[in-house]
Amino acid sequence: GCARTANNEVHCWGDRTRRNQPQSINAPPPPKTIVLGRDVSQLDANGPMLCMLRRGEVDCSGGDVQIWIDDGVRGGTPVVSLKDASFVQVVVGWAHACGRRRNGTIGCWGYNHGGQLGSGPPLDDKPRETVVPVKLASAIDVAARENTTCAVLRNGTVSCWGTNRDGQVGNGTFGNVYTVGAPVEAP
Repeated sequence: GCARTANNEVHCWGDRTRRNQPQSINAPPPPKTIVLGRDVSQLDANGPMLCMLRRGEVDCSGGDVQIWIDDGVRGGTPVVSLKDASFVQVVVGWAHACGRRRNGTIGCWGYNHGGQLGSGPPLDDKPRETVVPVKLASAIDVAARENTTCAVLRNGTVSCWGTNRDGQVGNGTFGNVYTVGAPVEAP
């Protein structure tokens, strides 16, 4: 797991080598803790992905987070490193992430299996390591879960896109939405 401390450091811990081994109640393994970032204002993680926001810049890693913990050092480089210093929020789905900028625009990156990047149907099974601009403005909040992304807009409406097998996009259908959907009035 990972957490942001009161002094804005990100600490991660765990041991993937014990994932499938029975644990002794009397002798738990000592946690391995490393510092992944300093001056972090926001942290979000889901599945294999972890993103940190610091001074408007975003760094995201993939499965390497667990390797960093096991090795006890921060090795390698982030999967995505966005240095334009305009981000105010970062959210992580299962294998994608989105950032909201100061001006209310959103950009997403990672896998696009269900259209969660808002850029159209997936063209291949490769993650996007650059920001895909989402065609909407005036977002005041953004959320990402599994393969679906939603944004709350300044006018109080909500726009969602991505996997929609359970109706989570909120447009009254059950098919995936590959581009940013029409805003829906929030109840």
